[in-house]
Amino acid sequence: MINKKLESIRDTKSDFVRSAKISFIVSAILLMFLSSCGSDDGVSSPFGNQACFVEDFSLAETEVEDYKLSNSVSVYFDVRNWSEDDFAIAEGDARIDYTMWVTTKDGTTYETTDLFPILTLSSGALTTTFASGDYGAGKEYSHYHLELHCR
Repeated sequence: MINKKLESIRDTKSDFVRSAKISFIVSAILLMFLSSCGSDDGVSSPFGNQACFVEDFSLAETEVEDYKLSNSVSVYFDVRNWSEDDFAIAEGDARIDYTMWVTTKDGTTYETTDLFPILTLSSGALTTTFASGDYGAGKEYSHYHLELHCR
């Protein structure tokens, strides 16, 4: 009688463990499936699709400052938003970065990438900003090239 009860308990325990294993496997498969679902658009913003204003901004160089002691150059621009929409990072528009290539008189080129320092710009508005790049110690600044891109 006791043996039958022990056998019954073992069978119940075995059924419980088997059921728990099956539940775990099913849960793991379901979790993997759900985590692989979703958007593949590369946008990690809580705002969804971000508008990129790079093509809507025009830059007019106003000044170039060569800071020889710090081996850097700052270029100042008037920036206009030609879009019909206001640009505002806080409203979900894509951040704009710049990449500046600074070339020295010996032909060496140095690359700097940083945030383009405009967080808002109304449609049709004009503002002034700058971008900076570094070059090697003991080198002489020659020229720069700048490109904007969305993050």
